[in-house]
Amino acid sequence: MKLQIPAGKITIRHRQMRNVFQCFAGNHYISGASGDYPEDAAQQLANQYDVPEGSIATVYGYKQPIQLKIPCSEQ
Repeated sequence: MKLQIPAGKITIRHRQMRNVFQCFAGNHYISGASGDYPEDAAQQLANQYDVPEGSIATVYGYKQPIQLKIPCSEQ
C-alpha cells in the first residue's frame, strides 16, 4: 500500500547543505523522497507514494528550472 501524496505542485529542489535533491508538494517536504540526482528523488517518490501517472515535477537547482516526468513505480 502506498502513501497518499500531499496536495500541491510537485517540485524537486537541490539542497546544497545536504547535497541532495529533495521532493516537495507545495511547501511540504515529502519524507523519504530524496536522492543524489533529481531522477533518484523522483523514483523514490513513485516507489513510496501514490503519484498519478504522467505527473510532472519542476526541478530547481540548475541554472534554469527543468521539467521531469515522474517515472512508474519499480514495485
